[in-house]
Amino acid sequence: MHPMDRDRWPCLHRPPPGHPEQCSLLLHVVPQAARSGTQGLHGDALKVRVAAPAVDGRANAAVLDWLAGQLGVPAQCLALATGQTSRRKRIVVRAPVERVEAWLATVLGPASPGDAVSPGPARAARPGGSGRRGKRS
Repeated sequence: MHPMDRDRWPCLHRPPPGHPEQCSLLLHVVPQAARSGTQGLHGDALKVRVAAPAVDGRANAAVLDWLAGQLGVPAQCLALATGQTSRRKRIVVRAPVERVEAWLATVLGPASPGDAVSPGPARAARPGGSGRRGKRS
């Protein structure tokens, strides 16, 4: 993997040379969300919300179905490599890496070479408070 690719999208992992039609995505999955979609980066993983609960593999199936639809590939082109019972998952994608990069550019925004993609604007702290909600003493 070229170092600039890691800076551009840290959630995208390329396989060793000789596998141009395969890559993997590192995801941080949030089950039982109001709706399915991406929510920026969570460290080096793409944060994905799915409406399905994390029961009997339903959230895993929902992630694979949703991602297949987003990438425009058959569900058979995706495989859950790690994270069957964890929020952190690695999905193997058997599709051209350029297709995955183009999709990441649409959901995370185009990144210029060498720039890390930020997870979104930082929230400013409230003056005079810790940022926690609740009773004031």
